[in-house]
Amino acid sequence: PHIIFILADDFGWDDVGFHGSRKIPTPNLDALASDGIILSNHYSQPLCTPSRGSLLTGKHPIQIGLQRGVIYSAQPFGLGLKEKLLPEYLKTLGYKSHMVGKWHLGFFADEYTPMRRGFDSHYGFYGASEDYMTHIGGMGGLDFWLNGQPDRSGQGHYSTTLFTTKAEQLLAEHNQTEPMFLYFSHQAVHTSHPKEDGHRLFAPSQYTDKFPFIADVECQHMAGMISALDESVGNLTKSLHANGMLENTIIIFSSDNGAPHGNTDVCSSNYPLRGAKSSVWEGGTRVPAFVWSPLLKKSGYVSKQMMHISDWLPTLLKAAGYDMSALPGDLYGVSQWQALQENGPSARNSMLYN
Repeated sequence: PHIIFILADDFGWDDVGFHGSRKIPTPNLDALASDGIILSNHYSQPLCTPSRGSLLTGKHPIQIGLQRGVIYSAQPFGLGLKEKLLPEYLKTLGYKSHMVGKWHLGFFADEYTPMRRGFDSHYGFYGASEDYMTHIGGMGGLDFWLNGQPDRSGQGHYSTTLFTTKAEQLLAEHNQTEPMFLYFSHQAVHTSHPKEDGHRLFAPSQYTDKFPFIADVECQHMAGMISALDESVGNLTKSLHANGMLENTIIIFSSDNGAPHGNTDVCSSNYPLRGAKSSVWEGGTRVPAFVWSPLLKKSGYVSKQMMHISDWLPTLLKAAGYDMSALPGDLYGVSQWQALQENGPSARNSMLYN
């Protein structure tokens, strides 16, 4: 099967319609979630870097030195080179692996960047955050790359739109005789760098104009960011269908952690969960997620199975036909493919927050 993993950034539990939110319409996310499996007991880590490291290695951040915080742009540090990543496993099955969007697992040396960690292509940025239009990163310089080379062609264009266009291009150009893995790691809805007016959230007017009833400018931009992300998911699904890939595809959507609270970041919501990003309360670690695929034997239900973001590596390898006996014995993640297929008991009964 083709595998499309869509990872949103700082998306709150109550920012999606399929959790009952009536604030901001998310029709494309809701359609896939309701027709697939809503993962109501899905956990990530409290911060960006730990979640991403766990997803791609199948290990808990505490095993790979990423449990404490995030990697800052100036740090000479990254996800250890001895770790084998999901695209490297999939390569043994003949997959073409592409990454679009945010990396945040270290880039102080070339060997730590996506093209050296199993991905056949990468379009996006390496650091924690950047400006959505200028693509200036945390150190004050351009942080936007195409296959390891600085890319200035996107300056003045909105990140969500750029990433979606690239993903559609990858689908259109894909050799249909080969399986594809697309790791679509959105910038949205993470804060940007402060504008002159002090605001840290941004979406183009074509999205914010949908929400004239929201008086707070910052929250209006958050609504626009969510709407743009939802539109991106819809366009990606249409592109899969147009290229004859949808019927043999597994689509996963998840956030890397819960929404932040405080200061200018109050426009997302983790209601009714307690806490927020950076905390081990469920508002920081229990995240909106779903899986959709025609390959699921059972779907259209709300899953109660406990899942951790590290479970996706063995789960997807199982779905792809990997020899599971060849997996390392120290993975924290466990395959949930059978549990999801049958709506059976979870393969785990505990989860380490941090």
